[in-house]
Amino acid sequence: MTVYGSGIQLEYDFTVEPSGNTESIQLRYNGVDSIYIDNNGNLKIITSVNEIIEQKPYAYQTINDKNIKVECAFTLNNHVLGFTLPKGYDKTLPLTIDPLLIFSTYS
Repeated sequence: MTVYGSGIQLEYDFTVEPSGNTESIQLRYNGVDSIYIDNNGNLKIITSVNEIIEQKPYAYQTINDKNIKVECAFTLNNHVLGFTLPKGYDKTLPLTIDPLLIFSTYS
């Protein structure tokens, strides 16, 4: 996992190395009032003081110096966030999963 800032945005990426397991990427959310995946595939996290929206994840693999998109979506089970790649990907190459925090209000 790599965490970094991009302008005023907070971003994080997961890099899955060849032969890695995407199912091992899991984030548990404690202390939230509500957490759900909306109809657009975005993650919404509601607390008593703020709302955080994470855009549907973008996943890709770099092949011949080009980023090739890989279909990816959030999964949520008992406040544990994961990722699914319904069409699979080339497991002989690194995979990057890049969700984007698009709105947040902090107190």
